[in-house]
Amino acid sequence: MLIVDSGSTKTAIRLLRNGAVVEEQTCDGINPLLHDEAYITRVFPKIQAEHVEHIFFFGAGCSTDERKEKVKRALLQLYPRAEIEVESDLMAAAHAVYKGKPISVCILGTGSNAALFDGKSLRTLTPSLGYILGDEGSGADLGKHLLRDYLYENLPDDMSAAVAAATDGLSAEEIVNSVYNAASPSRYLASLAPVLSQYKQTDYTQSLLHNRFTAFADAFLRPHNTGQASAVGSIAFYFRDELESAFRQRGINLLDVKKNPVDGLVDFYRTFVD
Repeated sequence: MLIVDSGSTKTAIRLLRNGAVVEEQTCDGINPLLHDEAYITRVFPKIQAEHVEHIFFFGAGCSTDERKEKVKRALLQLYPRAEIEVESDLMAAAHAVYKGKPISVCILGTGSNAALFDGKSLRTLTPSLGYILGDEGSGADLGKHLLRDYLYENLPDDMSAAVAAATDGLSAEEIVNSVYNAASPSRYLASLAPVLSQYKQTDYTQSLLHNRFTAFADAFLRPHNTGQASAVGSIAFYFRDELESAFRQRGINLLDVKKNPVDGLVDFYRTFVD
């Protein structure tokens, strides 16, 4: 079987045989909200297609039946013999961090989202609005605010130089064109987040992280605040201390953070072959 965890930036793939991982691969991110079937079939590797019987695909943007079917149709072109199940990236996160009690499950990677998980089903009370209207606290959201302050010349000099280097010294007009005409704008914006990691202890970065993580908690966790949450994703992983502080201010205890839920998914689905 294939276990697949896909965000907007990267897709992690594990091939299991008799419950053991026998191959690991990655490819570009797949999001049916942003990508068509041709893109999915182009970027997804054809791993021992003649032998794969089951595919469990968890992905960003897979929150509606229509988008799930789009992913399924694309994968069937590569794996015509496989039974394919497509679920949201929130379900992947839930399986990866669930410890037996209801919990708020958070995703903070290129995008952001959250839901309440009771061990069987997810309950989302806040719609996922994407990188333009929502995705508070995500890599795209942080990159957007950083880039805006850079273009408005509101950054400290050393950080401004770092953003200039990260954007290859492009002019403001060229940067705006890059954002609005990029194949994956959210990925482009999130690619600037490492600048914040580089200048993590500055007043600017600490203020931005606190504001955006608090905005995430207010948007996604306040409607179903259980008092505790776990998170997955690169932003949650690299800025755990700042995320924990923002959550604590909202009365939420951050229990666990995983950079990538795919290994937790593998453990969960080992029972499928038992």
